[in-house]
Amino acid sequence: LGRPGCVTMAMITIAAVIFLLTGLGENPANNWRQKLSITEFQVLGNTITWKIGLPEIYSGQIWRLFTPAFIHIGPIHFLFNMMWLFDLGGMIENRKGAVFLTFFILLAGIVSNLGQFSTPESLGHMLGYGPNFGGMSGVVYALFGYAWMKGKYDPGDGIGVPSSTVIIMVGWFVLCFTPILPNVANAAHALGLGTGAAWGYISAIKWRR
Repeated sequence: LGRPGCVTMAMITIAAVIFLLTGLGENPANNWRQKLSITEFQVLGNTITWKIGLPEIYSGQIWRLFTPAFIHIGPIHFLFNMMWLFDLGGMIENRKGAVFLTFFILLAGIVSNLGQFSTPESLGHMLGYGPNFGGMSGVVYALFGYAWMKGKYDPGDGIGVPSSTVIIMVGWFVLCFTPILPNVANAAHALGLGTGAAWGYISAIKWRR
């Protein structure tokens, strides 16, 4: 479908710059990481503390609703997400345009970030808990869910993913819920996948009528 468009490449470029500014995401106390997280937090041993109610966002720092998507913890996390963003984002941008992809990514990022942060502590062992999270995974799963449903129910639109990609993405989604991969933002994955799949399915059914 051609080369990835400007929005896809801009997202990858911004994520790469932030990855470097945050010191590869390894230090939670990094100044850039704190400014871009959904809310500032402190790590004391195995305990994370933060102010209740997202005070920074309510004071006007609305970028925090989305910017956790640019924070990546280590090279593997960064490269994995950028690879899928390049592939899926590029495909969707070439078919639907820059404005569509921009709105889609912003919505998916905000929904997955807020959902991840809002996870009850009682489910934290399974879904992740608190503000110490980041990554484009929620957006990537939204892009995947959208492309999956479009390819299944509206293949004429030219958007879809091969069965091998479905196996990899669904398999990884399930694997992240196991003790093999601890401390994963599973709520962001689930909300991103649900948002993208619902959008893809509804739009596919709408155009088939």
